Amino acid sequence: MEHRDRHIFICYSSQQRLFADKLTAALKQSGVSVWIDALALKAGDSLHARIEGAIASAAYVIVILSPASVASKWVQDELRFALTRQRDEDRRLVIPLLYRDCDIPPFLRDRIRMDFREPHKFKASLLRLLDALSD
Repeated sequence: MEHRDRHIFICYSSQQRLFADKLTAALKQSGVSVWIDALALKAGDSLHARIEGAIASAAYVIVILSPASVASKWVQDELRFALTRQRDEDRRLVIPLLYRDCDIPPFLRDRIRMDFREPHKFKASLLRLLDALSD
């Protein structure tokens, strides 16, 4: 496989911004490089070009699943791009992270999901996620 920047791309709905920020901070504190739009995008950037570039160079794409993200056109577009790359490279790229109970999209139903629905278990869930990212 070609060289990658080895960052983790966080795909989420803006309604999960506080959780996405908490996850980003915890991952960074654990030494993981994270690309999240709120920190990476600057005024005047091309949204599609920057996001697609970040997904194209990511080691993994974490999609935060909730009713809002499943309904979000932006999340759907990002996920479609990531899943196409996953299929093309024939490797595990997309890691679903269940934040709130929701209807799991059909193309993710057979995927093992990281469960972050219980806030008091955040640290344990984070450790499992870090283990999944170390493969």
